[in-house]
Order: sequence, then structure tokens, then C-alpha cells
Amino acid sequence: MALSLKPYTNNIRVELSKAFCIQSFPCQNVERHNKPEIEFRDNPELLLPPVTIARSEKERCLVEASINSVRVSLRIGQMDMLEEELVAFIEEMDAEISSMKLAVNSRGRAVATEFLRSLAF
Repeated sequence: MALSLKPYTNNIRVELSKAFCIQSFPCQNVERHNKPEIEFRDNPELLLPPVTIARSEKERCLVEASINSVRVSLRIGQMDMLEEELVAFIEEMDAEISSMKLAVNSRGRAVATEFLRSLAF
């Protein structure tokens, strides 16, 4: 069973890696306002086609992506190795997001420092 789980989780990982290439995208209707396009569905051209990855009738993953947001729906039929894989994946994604936030903050701090130095002289 663990052998059939590996391709399933690998496919989910690949699709999520593709879907998480999102960017900040302001609303086209309201100025200076960002909203998740996957939730509001105002602009169909900003939505990617949803991807369903199924291991069986009871186990599947639906990935819906847009330019600035992602929705992931999981259907788990039986809690076995998939539960452990899911928890490990979520922990890994949380660690990556935290490191990205730290990197953005440190870049912002460096830019602000250089900007203020240029004003001082």
C-alpha cells in the first residue's frame, strides 16, 4: 500500500508546487484592494483550470489555483500512511512559508537601511 501512496503524494506535491507560483494582484474593480480570485471568481481569465488527483474513489485532492490564491481540497477515505504524509507536507509548507517571510523582511530591512543611508549623505 505504501508503494501506491508514493506516486499519489508526489503528484499532489508537483501540482501544489505549480499552483503556489502566485503573486500579488490588485482587484480590477476596486482600486488598492486585493482579494483572492479563487474565492470571488470575478475574472475567469485569472483562474487556472482545477486539477483533480485521485488515488481511489474515496481519496482525492482538488487543487484550484488563480493568479493570487490557491484552494486545496482533500478527501481522505481511510486514515493510514496518507495522514502522516499530509501532516509532514503541511509542516514542510509552513516552514517554507515562514522562511520566505523572513527573507522578505530581511530584504525590506536592507533596502530601507540603504535608502536611509542615501538620505543621510
